[in-house]
Amino acid sequence: MECVTAERIDAVIKDSYYYEKSNKVIMCMLNLQNGTTVSGESNISKEDAFLVARDKVWMLENYLLAQQQFSRDELKSGELR
Repeated sequence: MECVTAERIDAVIKDSYYYEKSNKVIMCMLNLQNGTTVSGESNISKEDAFLVARDKVWMLENYLLAQQQFSRDELKSGELR
């Protein structure tokens, strides 16, 4: 069974950008290899904002992996919906 790894997460992150909002909240925008943008925010540090955004990438990659496995299982069983 496949699983999402830190290496996989790091590989899909293409660029990161940081912005500071007027209320001192730091925004981190992650651009992913497929064009998706994921954001995270923190009032602590850039690193914390990055980790919040990176956690969202984990969720997206876990969903993608589960969907791919589901599709493979349906193909094997011949039960396409």
